[in-house]
Amino acid sequence: MTSVTIRMEEEAKREATRIAKENGIDLPTAFRMFLAQIIKTSSIPLNLAATEPVAMEPFRDEAEVMEFLGSYADEVLYETR
Repeated sequence: MTSVTIRMEEEAKREATRIAKENGIDLPTAFRMFLAQIIKTSSIPLNLAATEPVAMEPFRDEAEVMEFLGSYADEVLYETR
């Protein structure tokens, strides 16, 4: 087994924890489910639907992805133990 550490804004963690709880799971279980879907579908299983359609270009590179996630995740760290 390995460990994954994700650094993120406290408010984002509180909100994600609340939503996971409303769906009957805890946050670590939600992350494991997300990773299982990535493996199962060989894709990133995100619904990026907005209440109003938003024109969005594909990300050019990893830096652009991290800039997009900046308000939610300061940095993502993967630790293998």
